[in-house]
Amino acid sequence: MTRWNAITVQTDDHGPVTVQCPDWCTGDGHPDGITRADISHYGPDLVISVPTPAGPVELFTLGLVQYQFTDLPIGTAVHAAVSFADTAGWPTDPDDFERLAAGIAEAVATARREVQRLHVQAGGAA
Repeated sequence: MTRWNAITVQTDDHGPVTVQCPDWCTGDGHPDGITRADISHYGPDLVISVPTPAGPVELFTLGLVQYQFTDLPIGTAVHAAVSFADTAGWPTDPDDFERLAAGIAEAVATARREVQRLHVQAGGAA
């Protein structure tokens, strides 16, 4: 269950605004001096990478995000923020490709666990 802590953000357009900050929030999304609509909560980034012959390569990063005062289509519910990495191709032999496939399968499993965490953080059933 998510716990909430009250914090006050000094905004440029509405002065001091008190918001409920979830326990998963890193505190990066609500510095003083922003607009009320930009107040957000970000969870820690989870980097998803796979093994390659050149070492681990990042596929994507995901984490929780919530905007409490947005009028954007995403709304005010907790969402997953996903950022994809740009990577170049690399040659792989059959063993390398097998390790890559296993890494992708693990990345998918990790992403699915994060979706379940998102459901729980948003107050839904896992």
